[in-house]
Amino acid sequence: MINSLKELKIFSWSYILEHDRLTKDEKLQLGNFVKEANENQLHTLLISGHPQSKEISEKFVKENKELISEFDPVAATGGVLVLGGLVLASSLISASYRVYRDRINKHSKRCANYKEGPDKRWCIANVKADAYDGQIKNLQASASKCQKSKDPAKCVGKIKQKVAKLQGKMKVQAEKAKKENKNRQYKEKS
Repeated sequence: MINSLKELKIFSWSYILEHDRLTKDEKLQLGNFVKEANENQLHTLLISGHPQSKEISEKFVKENKELISEFDPVAATGGVLVLGGLVLASSLISASYRVYRDRINKHSKRCANYKEGPDKRWCIANVKADAYDGQIKNLQASASKCQKSKDPAKCVGKIKQKVAKLQGKMKVQAEKAKKENKNRQYKEKS
């Protein structure tokens, strides 16, 4: 267990430096944040992935006591970081959201070609359904990483819960796309 604020800051720094998706400038900004942050702010950063104000961090820590108490980054053996089940699941879910966001950004440009109406709504629904599908596949593929956590069952359970939610959202978007496609066809016949 981390015994001091200094150790938590060192761990936070190493986490930031190892983070793949951050640019050099973002890493420097987060590093400056870590220098000034208190313990609650560092826990919030490590679990949510975002720096927060002192007030927001205190509220986050109060609301997530179970998650914070499970967070034990120094329970490492042989240089392998062992995280609690909920912490690891949260980080995997956060990473899968980036897949969703990246797919939305990549494919939404094609919807700009359509004017308002059934064509555009059909395109947007298709893009969202595809993005949810990508997020689901990413989560399912990353679920195997749960075996490295302190509580694999909690981690897998949290991921399965998120996958079920996303499948529902994907189904809604697919139904919307189907409905709008019928509207497009009806519009073309008119």
